[in-house]
Amino acid sequence: MAQDRDTCERHPELYMSDGTVILVAGSTLFRIHPDTSHLTKFPLAPTTANLYDGCPVSILDDNSEDLGYFLKATMGLCHFESDQPMSYPMASAILRLSSKYGVQCLRRKAMRHFQRIIPQTYNDIGQKESFDEVFGPDKLEWPHPFQLISLFRECRLRLFLPWTYYIACSLLGFENLVVQYDNGNPNAKDTGIALLGWRSLCAITRNIRNAVIMFSAQDCRADSYCNDAMRLAWMRKAADSVGCQAMAQWGLFTFLAGGTGGLKDEKDFIFNNGRPCLLCTKMWLKQEEDARAAIWSQLPRIFEFPDWKTLQLEQEELRSD
Repeated sequence: MAQDRDTCERHPELYMSDGTVILVAGSTLFRIHPDTSHLTKFPLAPTTANLYDGCPVSILDDNSEDLGYFLKATMGLCHFESDQPMSYPMASAILRLSSKYGVQCLRRKAMRHFQRIIPQTYNDIGQKESFDEVFGPDKLEWPHPFQLISLFRECRLRLFLPWTYYIACSLLGFENLVVQYDNGNPNAKDTGIALLGWRSLCAITRNIRNAVIMFSAQDCRADSYCNDAMRLAWMRKAADSVGCQAMAQWGLFTFLAGGTGGLKDEKDFIFNNGRPCLLCTKMWLKQEEDARAAIWSQLPRIFEFPDWKTLQLEQEELRSD
């Protein structure tokens, strides 16, 4: 260890004078008590191994910053709070290493932290927290969608992946996906899956809009006007959108959600600032919501995964390991 003394630095907080084991990650030395840190699956060196500072040395292939966050969590020096943010570097390190080293109590807490941004059911959509609520206000530390995809794959959280792919399509858009794919980035396979999913989502979105506005409500007294108004709105919106927001709240029908209150008779032929009548508005919104609920059930298949039930059973089996 003579060379290590010259090239490695002791962690400022996690090199404990009474520790019994030395861990080396990168160029950082940690001195800890493995019996109090839930590190039963760490590849610890035998007590007869070469010693440094009187302790056996284990060399790990983990990132030193990740290991520091993880060790602090095992020692109770940092905590997940249900309503408080934790930076992505810290949260991802704890999830990654608790999964790797079998610290199930920490893995469950880390999973719950990431569940704050991942809907588990169709009704969860729109109810989840924002990145700043979960990861803090520093946008430079927010994860790229493909970082999340890579993390969830590594930690065997396939249940989280369909929605994360959807977010990648929604946030990045076609051009950015193509650029990433053409540049041969480390996530080329995931980018390819996202591109195919993006194409499917665009087709589904167009089909929803077209199917929903083909017919007016049964008692509408101006069905041709309502259909024309809806089609014009669709064309205006389509010019500003790539059309992959198939799961977005109200989709491209947002303009219908407002401006229809206060009408006394739903059967009246009433227009409000060029909007269709209230009957058609209500019918279209209901049809679109039903269609979006159906898309939720198809989301895993769109991104090459088994159905939700299979993914949920898979996750339950992992919890019981």
